[in-house]
Amino acid sequence: MQRRLEFKVPGLIDVQARRALSRLAIDVFTPALMISKLGLHIDAGQALALWPIGANVILAHLTGLFLGWVHTKLLPTPDRLVNIIRVSTAISNTGNLPLVMVMSSVKNPNLPFNSAAEAELAVTYVMLGWFYATMVQMPLGEYHDVDNSLDVFDVAE
Repeated sequence: MQRRLEFKVPGLIDVQARRALSRLAIDVFTPALMISKLGLHIDAGQALALWPIGANVILAHLTGLFLGWVHTKLLPTPDRLVNIIRVSTAISNTGNLPLVMVMSSVKNPNLPFNSAAEAELAVTYVMLGWFYATMVQMPLGEYHDVDNSLDVFDVAE
């Protein structure tokens, strides 16, 4: 007998509804958060001046995608997992980890950049990188059809 922990109420919300809520969070709330944070601090001219942030994020995603492709070509990988492996190596952690690192650095009184204005600027830089990452990740997930690949992990209702 296999035991597993489930956090769902039977009959309350099915797989399609969970996916719809997840897509709502990804497609609506994430861009709204980014635009609201970036709109306060960066205009188009500053965003263009900060092009190295975008270039770095795009290069990191392309490198991860290449490494995922190499992994699926060199190692025996089931067909149903090929897209998931490629996309997961391309995406990495571009959102939460930099934000936590920046905020913990700003809160440290021993560092010279711990004012509120510098904290806002640092968060804005992270959000700009997150914006570029999201603009790469959304089409990447759609192109590799990760939603249909994840059906492998769905539990029968």
